Amino acid sequence: YVRVIGHPTGRLLGDRDPYELDFDEVMKEAARTRTCLEVNSNFHRLDLNDMHCRKARDLGVHVIISTDSHNYDDLLNLPYGVATAQRAWTENERVPNAGRVEEMLAFKSRH
Repeated sequence: YVRVIGHPTGRLLGDRDPYELDFDEVMKEAARTRTCLEVNSNFHRLDLNDMHCRKARDLGVHVIISTDSHNYDDLLNLPYGVATAQRAWTENERVPNAGRVEEMLAFKSRH
């Protein structure tokens, strides 16, 4: 029933280390269950990082780019998440919320 895993590593830069988990296993299970992983654009998180994002891409895992907005100004963080996905060579087709609304709804109904 899970569609997206937010804050997948749980890190807060300079504040909290990532969770100790087998992230390769998490990604394999995400690929198997067609669960998306969040690329969090907030510069306090930047979670997934570009290496995780590349691994997700290689395993066929879709990612959702979010701003982790708690106020209007947080929307300005979006370029950080986009840059992370770009560094990982993530194709637009692997980011359901980067396309048209109709495409995202179709993705949702298939998954």
